[in-house]
Amino acid sequence: MVTLGKVGHTARGLVIGVIAFLTYRAAFSYSSEVAGGTKEAFSFLQDEFGTIVLSLVALGLAMYGIFLLINARYRDMKRV
Repeated sequence: MVTLGKVGHTARGLVIGVIAFLTYRAAFSYSSEVAGGTKEAFSFLQDEFGTIVLSLVALGLAMYGIFLLINARYRDMKRV
């Protein structure tokens, strides 16, 4: 479960980082069409780094989803 969490959070952070980069690039080019969401982030990853990196990020996001499902199932709510 720890490995799922680490890999999943890394993939999620990578996607958020790409979205931040696209927003940064849009701000300095004065073109709001350049900025985008997750769809543009995935397109950017595929265009710049290829299908293998995009597949690894997708696998990491799937691991993050499994981590969240396991975490929700076995969460100890007595301490909250």
